[in-house]
Amino acid sequence: MPPKFGIGAKYIAGLVSIHQAANAGQGIINFIDLTAGEIRVGGAIGNGTTGARVRLNDPIGRFGRKMTPDVRFTIDEDNPTVRATTGYPMCIPRTVADDSLCPQGNRPKELTGAFLTIFTMPPPPGAGMLPDPTRQAPLEVGDFVTYSGLLAKDTTGSTYVSADTVIADLGIYTAPGTKPAYVAIFLTIIGVIGDPNSPLAQEVTLRTRYEGFTTDPTQPVDVFAVDVQPCTGAVTDRLYGTAIPDTVAQKGRWRFRPGNNNPSFQPATREVRAVSRTGVASTPVANGLIAGQYRLPNDVYVFPERITPGAQQVPLPFENIPFLVNGSGPFPGADPINPVPAGRVGQLSPFPVSTPGAAPPTAVVCALTPSAKPRR
Repeated sequence: MPPKFGIGAKYIAGLVSIHQAANAGQGIINFIDLTAGEIRVGGAIGNGTTGARVRLNDPIGRFGRKMTPDVRFTIDEDNPTVRATTGYPMCIPRTVADDSLCPQGNRPKELTGAFLTIFTMPPPPGAGMLPDPTRQAPLEVGDFVTYSGLLAKDTTGSTYVSADTVIADLGIYTAPGTKPAYVAIFLTIIGVIGDPNSPLAQEVTLRTRYEGFTTDPTQPVDVFAVDVQPCTGAVTDRLYGTAIPDTVAQKGRWRFRPGNNNPSFQPATREVRAVSRTGVASTPVANGLIAGQYRLPNDVYVFPERITPGAQQVPLPFENIPFLVNGSGPFPGADPINPVPAGRVGQLSPFPVSTPGAAPPTAVVCALTPSAKPRR
């Protein structure tokens, strides 16, 4: 049966999330193989032949040894996807000897010799002194971790998980009001406004919700929409609001829940950014990260829904999402305002209009630069 909404007799996707089927797990790190650059999770403590094998899919060596079986599904090079719960960047040492980018001295111990699971880093020390909040902290045997990634095989044919994300259940904090502080986002929900003149009975709930952690719970976290100029690709922040981190129940957790049906959060963007009032570091730390902020794509878009189950489906109003209508700027290295298809991401085509038979929405027209004009 042909769809009621779409292009001709076909459904057209406006938003697509692409990833390999996630292979996820959790458990206690029971062994760290520094020769292979991998951890074992869920096996017998100290036994390197038991537990799930987990390596980092890290082609640039941001959080561990440089390795990747597939460059399409890697760690995030700009944000700590290998981290403590609080957002502090973690790592797997790259060498058997102490790794200066992942120093053992960044994991303090209790008097019993066990590694601390909750502690606050001191302010940045003098050169070569540890602990040092400008450097990552190593994962250790006994840490409880959650990981996800893709299945891969090594040169012997043995299977392992090539992880893009490893979250250690650790409460690592940074000195109050002192750079660097680290931020993480773990939940993103943005509403998409519907058609107010639609003949279909629908519920439009513009609920917006962002949640995450910060290593400095004494400072607020500002949440921004990331607007992209469709011709030049220039990025600007649009303030959504401010979240106050929890200092008791879940120390460092922040929640931005401004309430439903608030149109001030429109239009919906592709990405969101959280920034600690502690401040964004002026130069990269922790082996190339920009501390004090976290930027990632919105994961959940809430569209209008039909009121009565079994009634006609409500079409999704993709025309209310600017990056689908206008595009999102040039490809890296392309002429900033060349026309499509010569280097710029333009309007989604064919466009999935929500009204059957309607023309696509009008997109921003980008002028040619002098260098891009046709030659005679």
